[in-house]
Amino acid sequence: MADLIKAFKEAIHPSLLLAPDKGNIRIVETGAQATNREYKIRANLPHVAFTLDKKRARGAGHPVFPALNDACVGVCSVADSVVVCRDKDNEERQCAFIVELKSSKPGTATKQIRSSKAFVAWVMELLSIHHGFRDPLPCYGLIVTARKTPLKGTSRVEKLRFTTCGTGPAKLLVAEWDHGTPLFLTQMLAAALDA
Repeated sequence: MADLIKAFKEAIHPSLLLAPDKGNIRIVETGAQATNREYKIRANLPHVAFTLDKKRARGAGHPVFPALNDACVGVCSVADSVVVCRDKDNEERQCAFIVELKSSKPGTATKQIRSSKAFVAWVMELLSIHHGFRDPLPCYGLIVTARKTPLKGTSRVEKLRFTTCGTGPAKLLVAEWDHGTPLFLTQMLAAALDA
């Protein structure tokens, strides 16, 4: 089986890859008003992590998607990071986690996750065309928040659970997780497989 993680590392520009940080994946919120600025996921599975959320001047277009015009509301909106991982013992058990950090108002989190999911699907299509990857890559949204109550349609408890948010083409499996609670990739993958 071809190595999907290696393929993503080669396909994503090096400036967007998130370097390992002492066994963690360090996700940083770049928004000016962000109060939930950083979260670390324990990287205890083979993975590649990257960001599409680069700082930019308003009207300058998106640094990752220069063909898109940020004057068209929402088209440049993306989540804070994407983590593609697989089980250590079973290469067929792999998925992408699209992570969005939010403080108290989750507002556009699911739209940002959906936008990033579309990017992952596009990369997978390119890898299918040029490198023979045939299986779809399941995507799961993770909203890391400092909120006291979970988003409607999601869950946040001691055990991570992905629940359906939206319907039809907008359907997405999403979980909300508390910023103050550590999370391991093994927990995330187990929750994804249970969803």
